[in-house]
Amino acid sequence: NIMDDRVWNQAISDTSGLKSYFDMRRNDYMWKERANVSVYALKEESRLKQTRKLAKKRDKMNWTPAEMIALICGNDTLMCVEIADNIYEKGESPADLDFSWEKGFEKIIRDTGTIKLIYVNRLLTPEPKTLGEVRGQVTADYQNYLDKQWIETLRAKYTVDVNYGVLDQIQ
Repeated sequence: NIMDDRVWNQAISDTSGLKSYFDMRRNDYMWKERANVSVYALKEESRLKQTRKLAKKRDKMNWTPAEMIALICGNDTLMCVEIADNIYEKGESPADLDFSWEKGFEKIIRDTGTIKLIYVNRLLTPEPKTLGEVRGQVTADYQNYLDKQWIETLRAKYTVDVNYGVLDQIQ
C-alpha cells in the first residue's frame, strides 16, 4: 500500500510533477528522422497525371485529403481516389511502400484494378516528442524515478542489517 501511494498512484495523479519530470528530460524522448508520405489509390489510369500534378503542390497549398479528393474527382458522385497520409520514422515504414527518403520522391505501383501513387511530401528532422505522444513511457519512467528517490530516503533514514546466518539457511 505504501508503494502504491508513494510511487504508482503518485506518478499517475501528480500531473505537475510528471510534466516537470518530462520537461527536464525532454531530449530523452525524441523522434528520429521522419517522412510525411501520401498514398493515392486510383481506380482509373486517366486520373494519374492530374493526381501527380496536384500531389506536388499539396504540401505547399496545405490541402486536406477531402480537398484533394474534390480536386481530383471533380463533380463525380463516386470517389475516384482514396488517400492515406502517414508519417513514418526512418527504418519503420511498411515494406510494401519502399520509398526513397527525399522530398518529392514518387513511385507508381500498378496492381489489379488499382494504381497507387506514393508521394513523399516532406522530410521531418529529429525533434522532441510532446508529452501527449509519450505519456505512458514518461509515466513509467517517472514511477521508476519516484521509486529510486523513496528507496534513497529510506536508506538515509534506516540502516540495513543483513543476518547472513539466516540468509545462508534460506539459500
